[in-house]
Amino acid sequence: MQYRELLPSTQLSRWVRCYWILEGVSPRRTEERVFPDGCMELVVHVGEPFASQLPDGTWELQARVMLHGQLEQFALLRPPHHAYTIGIRFRPAGPAGITHVPLRELLGRSVALGALQMRSGDELLERLSGATTDAALVRTLDGFLLAHFDPTRAADPLVEHCVQAIENAHVQARIGDLAAKVGLSPRQLQRRFGEHVGLTPKTFATITRFQRVFRLVDQERRPDLTQAAIAAGYFDQAHFIRNFRMLAGVSPSRFFRNPGSVAPHFVGH
Repeated sequence: MQYRELLPSTQLSRWVRCYWILEGVSPRRTEERVFPDGCMELVVHVGEPFASQLPDGTWELQARVMLHGQLEQFALLRPPHHAYTIGIRFRPAGPAGITHVPLRELLGRSVALGALQMRSGDELLERLSGATTDAALVRTLDGFLLAHFDPTRAADPLVEHCVQAIENAHVQARIGDLAAKVGLSPRQLQRRFGEHVGLTPKTFATITRFQRVFRLVDQERRPDLTQAAIAAGYFDQAHFIRNFRMLAGVSPSRFFRNPGSVAPHFVGH
């Protein structure tokens, strides 16, 4: 699978981290893991849609245009034979401006835009199908967001500050200390985080530390997983392996031995 990222306009950069394109041919019906990354995404399957595994073990084709809520653990996908998928990756505190549905209600769910009372999904799909250059893709996605994004519902400055503090911390942030620094009680911070990020602060911090490992491993020519885990904020190797299994569903050694064709493009950003 080929993957690339494009930057949104400066008007949207506070709320949108990037646009991405994933395309290619999958030779067989493999199962691919995707991991929690602390970001919600709006996904458009311009080509054939992926299939998602449901909690009961059955498989369901994804909607052609959907808003993907936060993940607390891995999800299993089956790529189509011919994939051409475009995504909008929001910043952690950015997606509240695209929907009136509380983000905590989208946890672990992928919801078609039509179900969110947004009638423009088919139009967006049609315009992206006709966009033949990266510049045209950016114009189309920028235009869609600028037409539908409500800045008054978007990022809460206090939540943004806490997100940045968690992302910049070299050790696991203490949520009580974080709340006190912005003048909130832990309960108030948890409620506002749920509204604007879709996760609790503690879960977001856990996912951020998990993703930091991939970033550190990617920076090294001959990475040492244990050293990367310690640098990311884990107490020791056992703590890292236990947390990795919880979020990824497999051991670190198994994943890094065979990461698949999709997951490597969506970790460490």
